[in-house]
Amino acid sequence: MAFNYFAAVPLRKAANMRKDHLQEILINQSHKRHFQKSLVGRAFQWYQQQTKLLKVAMIAIVAVVVVFSGLYATYKVQQNIAVNQLASAFKTEKLAKQKINPNANGKTDTKAVKLLTPPELASLHQRAIQLGYQKDLIGKLDVPAIHLKNFPVYQGMNQYTLALGAATYYPKNQIYEKGNFIIAGHNTTPEPFMFTNLGKLKLNNQIQFDDGVGIYHYKVSSVRHNVNPYQTTYDGKPIISSIFYNNRSKRYLTLFTCEDASGATRTVVTADFERIDFLKRR
Repeated sequence: MAFNYFAAVPLRKAANMRKDHLQEILINQSHKRHFQKSLVGRAFQWYQQQTKLLKVAMIAIVAVVVVFSGLYATYKVQQNIAVNQLASAFKTEKLAKQKINPNANGKTDTKAVKLLTPPELASLHQRAIQLGYQKDLIGKLDVPAIHLKNFPVYQGMNQYTLALGAATYYPKNQIYEKGNFIIAGHNTTPEPFMFTNLGKLKLNNQIQFDDGVGIYHYKVSSVRHNVNPYQTTYDGKPIISSIFYNNRSKRYLTLFTCEDASGATRTVVTADFERIDFLKRR
């Protein structure tokens, strides 16, 4: 077969191009190896590795945030449902309409009182009704400034009476005597219910207590925040700054609740007695 010079030229060019390309590849690989072994190269590799790790970490963090956000949203929904159920119960049940029992003999048990989530409080509310604690109703509170109306007050502060409404700290019939008439209630933060808005009261706001015999009128004289619940006595006697201080030279009312969901401090409202309007016999 005759040799075709013109046909061979492109083949030689292609071969030379492949050879040049191969040399370029070898040179580039050699440069790459030298670069990788150099200080700058090692630093660059470390940076690439850290960048990959950072991306993986960011993806993991985002995933965790999404999961916890979903769990927190579910928790908040459960809280709101429980508080709404509890608020609805006070409107629809017979608690607000039940007859006041002046001879109620409920007992104070502060050791049984603890911080509760709204679902726990709603559950305890139903349990208290089943056990008949509503029979210890001794009166109802009206606090117009925070829209608290016909709020039931029970004799004896314990986990059950506090789940039904507010509760007294000292023995029964104290309303008729001079001294500190103390009533406690739950704070259902963040949803405003029960004694949650107690700290919003102002000086001279009115408070009424109905015991079935008369309506006792009080005027707010002090509103204290961040009160230490454990600072109660000095040398065995209640101190003036204590919630439980009892000055028997005058007649006054004390309402208190937890400052927030942690229960570390208290909101305390004191109100001076003004007068009593006796009710007509029913």
